[in-house]
Amino acid sequence: MKKLLVAILPCLLLTACLNTNRQIKLVPSPLGTYQVQVRECQVRGSLTRDIRYEVFVTRAGADEQCYSAKEPVLATFLSPSPVEKLTLTWVSDTELRVGHPAPSYWPPQMERDRKKGVTVTFEPAQPVGKQ
Repeated sequence: MKKLLVAILPCLLLTACLNTNRQIKLVPSPLGTYQVQVRECQVRGSLTRDIRYEVFVTRAGADEQCYSAKEPVLATFLSPSPVEKLTLTWVSDTELRVGHPAPSYWPPQMERDRKKGVTVTFEPAQPVGKQ
């Protein structure tokens, strides 16, 4: 049993070190009622540095975790790569416009509760300076 623990312990420590749940972007709605956040998340089950970017629309002040789709999440989807090209623009306090130039991926599958009052619209990202 002791040998098994010695063999497993480094793997568990490595997995814990690789785990990410880092917020890389936060965009509040104009009146501050809602927010959209982008998080860097380790791919589940991966022992390498494989990451994905999750986007969450929530009420202001919520600090979501990777792989969460429960309250207070109003909408969630995965961002295509590169995440730096993802545009998140609040048109109003309840309407979010999302863009990305990855045509093979866009628009993404999205989980949302339509009764929550936030509309998310997907469109191709505009080049910088043309928004």
